[in-house]
Amino acid sequence: MKNRSISVIVAVLLLIASAWVGFHRTPPRYPYMVMDAAENLSISFLLNGQKSSVDCKAVISNLSGVMLANCPGCRIQQLQCLTELSPEQEHQLSSAPLSIPSARMVNGITLYNSQDPALALAACQESERQSAHTDTGLVLLKCYPPGVPRVLATDTEDLDATQFATSQTFAALLLFCAAVFLFITCWEAGSKALQSIQSRILQQIANQPRIKKQVIIATSDVIVILVSLWLAFVLRQEHIVLPDGKIWWLFIVAPLLALPVFIRLGLYRAITRYLGVHAAATILKSVVLYIALLALAGYLLHLNIPRTVLVAHGFLILFFIGTTRLIARYWFNQLQLRSHASTNGRHNVLIYGAGSAGVQLASALEFSRELRPVAFIDDAPELHKQLINGLKVYAPESFQELLTRFSITEILLAMPSAQRSRRNEIMKMLEPLEVGVRTLPGLDQLAQGTVKIDDLR
Repeated sequence: MKNRSISVIVAVLLLIASAWVGFHRTPPRYPYMVMDAAENLSISFLLNGQKSSVDCKAVISNLSGVMLANCPGCRIQQLQCLTELSPEQEHQLSSAPLSIPSARMVNGITLYNSQDPALALAACQESERQSAHTDTGLVLLKCYPPGVPRVLATDTEDLDATQFATSQTFAALLLFCAAVFLFITCWEAGSKALQSIQSRILQQIANQPRIKKQVIIATSDVIVILVSLWLAFVLRQEHIVLPDGKIWWLFIVAPLLALPVFIRLGLYRAITRYLGVHAAATILKSVVLYIALLALAGYLLHLNIPRTVLVAHGFLILFFIGTTRLIARYWFNQLQLRSHASTNGRHNVLIYGAGSAGVQLASALEFSRELRPVAFIDDAPELHKQLINGLKVYAPESFQELLTRFSITEILLAMPSAQRSRRNEIMKMLEPLEVGVRTLPGLDQLAQGTVKIDDLR
């Protein structure tokens, strides 16, 4: 109950923190400029949000200076930093088609307005041509005629991790952590009837044929891929966006690339309840290869995926896939332990020795139907009060207290490399205690991987 209370408190604090971040965030400032370039032509610039008013003013000042230096006859009509965007301006910063010629910049959009559509399009195309031969701050404009979908960013966009260091990102992460805490806490703290339903659901999944379980995992991975890809675009744009234009193809291509990679690298051959370090390395290799193939597919299909989206997508999918498998591993392990506990009286035991032999023994006993390790005892002072495999390490002086607290029935001596004299000392120390003592075989047998519960004598 104590751990559950702590989880609830942590979840509530995370919810409060995310609400505070969401309501106290500094709104971004959007540089906006409108200028008359000719008698019948006006050009407007709308740039992505800056993190502060100072940054916005610096950007808009530089932009106006560059434009006036390259267009002596031009006149600026509006020059301001917007704190909010209208729906039309949000539309302009998206990749959706516009009804007038527009040029996509690295950090925003340029619109060409004229009563003569041909004049506006000619100015847009001339701007694109000139920007390919200039070293000014505008760099590479990409002109799009009316009704043509536009890419979200140009291929020359710099990879800037600070785009993700926004209040929206922090609030979203805090909310996600709070939701995970609350979900796991509610799952564990349910009534006996609810826990019985949970066990039946998990047992039904566990009893399914291997191929069906692989299909379930693959389906969850597809959902994770699509959600993480959408979240990557949301983080990139710093507001809720819906894919449109050619970007829809990316959401079709992504799972078609990911599943063959995951299958080929054996991501679905690992048994969930026994996942370990090797499975984590396989997940990492699979995600890295998938992101590389996705970038290649985007290049071949001319999707022009921003590099920041690829990076964010990679980290998100790595996090979500790893998290879903860890949660599934935890649930099924708990199901197995619960099943053993309901059919067999597991006895609490202490493991004397927190070295490699003791750690392997604790892992081997994790699914034992007979023994349940509850703590380590070790002579090394630097290990005392540390956690190993979720079990706390105590000093030998704590024996009597632990025997009473955990109702210990046996002590397992896991020190196969200790000298005989030291083992005899430990046995003499344990002799007055009213518990049984089992010892582990020699180190040579341990190295061969033959340690089993039956090997304890």
